[in-house]
Amino acid sequence: MSRPRLRLLLPVLTSLLVAMPGSSDAPLAERLVHRRGGLGSFPIERAAATRDGLRVVRTDRGLDREELVPWDRLAAVDPRPSDGNLEVGIDRGLALGDRLWRGRIRLRRGDARLAREAFLEAMDMNADREGAMFALALEGLVSSAILEGRVDDVQAQAVILGELALSEARTDRFTGAAYFGDVVDERTRLVPMVPPVSGEGAGLEVRERLRSQPGIHESSALRRDLWNRLLDGSGPPEVSPRGLDPGTIYLFDLASADSPDRRIREQARRRLLEQVRTAPNWQVGWTRHRIGRASLRHAENDEERLRGVLDLVQVMALEEAVPPALRLDAGRHLVEGLEAIGRDEEAGAMRTMIMIEFPDQQPTENAP
Repeated sequence: MSRPRLRLLLPVLTSLLVAMPGSSDAPLAERLVHRRGGLGSFPIERAAATRDGLRVVRTDRGLDREELVPWDRLAAVDPRPSDGNLEVGIDRGLALGDRLWRGRIRLRRGDARLAREAFLEAMDMNADREGAMFALALEGLVSSAILEGRVDDVQAQAVILGELALSEARTDRFTGAAYFGDVVDERTRLVPMVPPVSGEGAGLEVRERLRSQPGIHESSALRRDLWNRLLDGSGPPEVSPRGLDPGTIYLFDLASADSPDRRIREQARRRLLEQVRTAPNWQVGWTRHRIGRASLRHAENDEERLRGVLDLVQVMALEEAVPPALRLDAGRHLVEGLEAIGRDEEAGAMRTMIMIEFPDQQPTENAP
């Protein structure tokens, strides 16, 4: 081959060699992870799906660094350059993250119904019921149900959220004014807007949900037992409350107000009323509701019934400071208590007030 012809072919041969697969000089396609919330994208070397996020290896200043990117922070992951596919589990993780992200956005803008639906879907995708994404879905579900006024639907979830708080395992995604404040009371680790009252038959569903969820904290079993006892009014268990956290002790005292033993009931009432002096309004409402109901239930004379009526009146007087579910239950028992002591006119006025405030809770004229 003549030198002029060889000189013409060299550029062509060089370009073909550079483009050949496996050539050491071939540029590698950069694989990116794309994050939400303006966090930007970054290149990765390897990726693997885990329960709570994408475990990636990225190169930082010449060194490989491993980190976990939570699913709710991920918008997309580029496929592997080698075969154009994603590793096993990434598609499912991205779908979970999408539900969690959409739930948070909807909750932040006040769309409680759509937020609740998104968090419900995310809960269904967390089959093992543990981990950071489960905690996020759970708190989102409770928060959106509160905003929507469907607290009966999240009785069990609120109890479990309290256990997560006791275990310091709550999510940090719902902090700040954008999410209407903290739904969990810091001292008791209870959810003030989800009191231990439920509609007829709902207690069985709550009991089953609590039974199906693995315990999260050392006090989980006792807390759940106390919650179930408060729903059915069966009194306290035969255990000592000493050494327990403040919230579990409070639930124990509330349950003790329904003890079949009069002496235990009265002792619990005194302890609870002592706390009322410095308690936040939500706790005043829970306490007055429980001791008022207990007084009416166990009353032996009109004086004791009147005591229960006065407790329930104070619940109604707290208005927006207590959950609507608690006011509704207190109002219904208040009507019964007023009728029991012969105050029919006041009972009628209270019944009318309940119908005005809770129109959806009243049976229609033609209902069975």
